Amino acid sequence: MNILRTCPVDGSASPITPVRRGSWSHAVRGEQGATLAEFSLALMVLVLVMFGIADFGRALYAYHFVSLASRQATRWAMVRGSFCSGFPSACPASSTDIANYVVSIAPGGIDTTKLTTTANCGNPGVGGARGPCATPNNNPGKVVNVTVQYNFSFLYGFVSGVGTTMSSSSQMIIWQ
Repeated sequence: MNILRTCPVDGSASPITPVRRGSWSHAVRGEQGATLAEFSLALMVLVLVMFGIADFGRALYAYHFVSLASRQATRWAMVRGSFCSGFPSACPASSTDIANYVVSIAPGGIDTTKLTTTANCGNPGVGGARGPCATPNNNPGKVVNVTVQYNFSFLYGFVSGVGTTMSSSSQMIIWQ
């Protein structure tokens, strides 16, 4: 069966040469393993990129927690000053209570042994004297400053074992 192609300009007809798909012409030229080698290199790069994305996602997750924990711990401490009442526990809150609160709100995936919380209370302002959160440093009108640090370590890729310290601070005026 001959299939003819017609030229739209002059109307002449010429036979269409069929194109053979899936031919083994690369085997004749000595390229038998080239496709497999290229696929394996591309697959390694793809897997490395995927694990890198997952690891940096873990890093963003950890930093989001550190940032949120410092703000929540500061809010928690500002209502538990030296004149607080009505709370079943940690009233007034000490620096240790604030650190325990941060550990208690840590979600899954956060290693609480790598978490450090520093809470200072005292006079507001740049040069204000600050110390541990205890009376009289945690009287209403003073400030509470909570710093949360997390030692994050990457798991995958070429940065395995490399760590970084993520830190976030928050400061508020003690309310009661």
